[in-house]
Amino acid sequence: MVKRKRRKIFLILVISIVILLLLSVVLWRTEKASNKVHVSLTVQETAGIDRVDEPLTSGVPLPIGRVKNCTDLLLINESTGDAVPCQFTTQAKWPDDSIKWVLLDFNASVKTNTQARYTLCNYVPDNLEKSWKTFVTPKNTVQVKDLQDSIEVDAGRLNFSISKYRGTILDKLTVDGITLIGDDQKCESVMVLSGGYPAGTAHCVPHAVKIESAGPLRACIMVQGKFLNAQKKPIKRGVMGYTLRVTAYADKPYLKIAFTLCNNAPFTAKKRSRWLRMESWGIRFPVLAPESKEEKWTMACADGQYDLEKDKPVIMNQWLYYPDFNDIGWKNARSKEDDERIALAGITEQGEGFFYFVRQNGEVKAKGEKAKGWIGLSLNNKPVVSVMVRRFWQNFPRGFHAAPGELTVAILPKGGFWPRTKAMAEKELYVMDGARQKTVEMLLWCGDVSPGCDHELKRLDSPLFARAPLSWYKETGTVWPIVDTRIQATAPDVNEAIALYNRLQLAKVHKEKGDLPGPLRVRKDVWVDDEWGKVSIPSLREMFPEVLYGWMNFGDLAWSWGYCSLHYDWPYGMLMQHLRFNDPAMFYLGDEMARHRYDIDKGYYGFQHYEKGYHGDRDSINRKKYRAGFNAQPTHTWNRGLLLHWALTGDPNSLAQAQAAGKAFARILGKVKDRKPSHEFRVYAWAIDGCLAMCECIGVRKYLDQAYEGFVNY
Repeated sequence: MVKRKRRKIFLILVISIVILLLLSVVLWRTEKASNKVHVSLTVQETAGIDRVDEPLTSGVPLPIGRVKNCTDLLLINESTGDAVPCQFTTQAKWPDDSIKWVLLDFNASVKTNTQARYTLCNYVPDNLEKSWKTFVTPKNTVQVKDLQDSIEVDAGRLNFSISKYRGTILDKLTVDGITLIGDDQKCESVMVLSGGYPAGTAHCVPHAVKIESAGPLRACIMVQGKFLNAQKKPIKRGVMGYTLRVTAYADKPYLKIAFTLCNNAPFTAKKRSRWLRMESWGIRFPVLAPESKEEKWTMACADGQYDLEKDKPVIMNQWLYYPDFNDIGWKNARSKEDDERIALAGITEQGEGFFYFVRQNGEVKAKGEKAKGWIGLSLNNKPVVSVMVRRFWQNFPRGFHAAPGELTVAILPKGGFWPRTKAMAEKELYVMDGARQKTVEMLLWCGDVSPGCDHELKRLDSPLFARAPLSWYKETGTVWPIVDTRIQATAPDVNEAIALYNRLQLAKVHKEKGDLPGPLRVRKDVWVDDEWGKVSIPSLREMFPEVLYGWMNFGDLAWSWGYCSLHYDWPYGMLMQHLRFNDPAMFYLGDEMARHRYDIDKGYYGFQHYEKGYHGDRDSINRKKYRAGFNAQPTHTWNRGLLLHWALTGDPNSLAQAQAAGKAFARILGKVKDRKPSHEFRVYAWAIDGCLAMCECIGVRKYLDQAYEGFVNY
């Protein structure tokens, strides 16, 4: 009896254990299934060219608690079912330490005006071969070495180094075993100051040289330093700095170079002596010629090919015709050289706008309206190096200089001026006031370019982007509030309002959806935006190129007889609408606005310039009436657009400026008890919202605490 009871108890225990094991397996599988990530990403081609194995960088949100490590993620090409080599980088985390935003770097192939689809998941699908890991390991990877004197990057076909003790753009560059830039050459950013005094970066010892990213498919090196004059001393008391980012891609024959000129002086009328005044500014790329009996250098651009001779460079410059008065009543001065160029171009009316020349030894070789922003240098009919500049004519004045063994990107060519005042016209100087910066992005392409520089420029101007479905952004809870464009209500009048709202969003970027632009009726009691109504931004740019294009203006909008500084966070609005409509035009416009926001609208201590009138032109506005425009204020400052731009694109400039604004908001909220409250409640509401945005996007808890403290104290 005892044995039977023991056997029975033993069987019950065994059965119980088996049941528990089965339940645990079921629960484990259920939990695993609930933690699955499976999102389809769409890559859309919009430039009208075939994209073959093109590098792509995009941010994708993930739901809370799903993914702890990037090593758990896998990218699959939906058309082939194969795993794709992808570099995953954690951008932000949820409070439980799971990944909130992940940055994807991979190479995509998309036919002209079509789409390609990829699946991002955190599990291995059943139909994927067991040897899938061999597919996600690139044949050639980017290798980065952080040495004592320099940082060296080996990207397969291309190798380069960046010095820690010289402010050169590239210290050495080798492509397919051939040295193009030697370590004894000055590949640097140069400018000529007022009075003809030169300044550059080559003799500067950078105060920061670091590896920002280093993965198998992409690596980025960041450098920060200052401009020095001929005596190797900092100009403008050391406030003129720069930030350089050089990005290499695995087995690609090109580098992406982003150079940012920074005037770190305060933005106040009292510090005018620290405004930067310069005759020209550019980036110089010297090229070593391989040993050869014959050296025949030629320059190629969209207008043809030209032989290069010593002391006879080929110069291509982009300009714009400025009327004496434009349609919104702004007065523009013109220099004598302006008038000579206009006459040479044959321009007689305001609407003719853009023009450019290709000149050599004073002779006009070619001319046109909008120059394509690329130039190539060849030796003995073999391409050596080419440069493509992003948004070239849109950021006029711009140019290129080509000489035997040297290319120069003229970011601000000699002979132009800004602002359009009489004083600057007489001196032909560009003015960059305090708390401004300007970023120029370009491709340095080594060797042969196929199928042509036109295609590569389009790739630079219209980069590929991987977009998740709208439902995914809603499900993850990372982008909100966001509503489907097809939402329906029970009340007909509500549906009509929704339809009108959606049409208004489309009208911002598509001319055929908006009102036709017409002449403005300039009156003191009418604001510019009241007259424009629902006119699309492309239409406004065509109507007022001198207002909405240019190195200080492109990406901004005009409002109330001046610039709006993208008030009420236009970058956020455009990027949100892109996610709603899946409209690439909205994405590219939002990208342009975000770049303008962190370059031109950025204020001292992180606040935005609340200004009216010309950027950098105090002669055009009433100083007493618009004194707020001379000092960055907590009012009309936002960071959600910058944060969303960073999350979607990985642009470090957007994050840096959003963080500066976040710190400024925190300072304001921390002083609420010690200062007289503003008469406008929205000033502190903006600061609270800015801190909440920082907490939501990058997951830093202290910003939530600061927002709460400010709310309670106020």
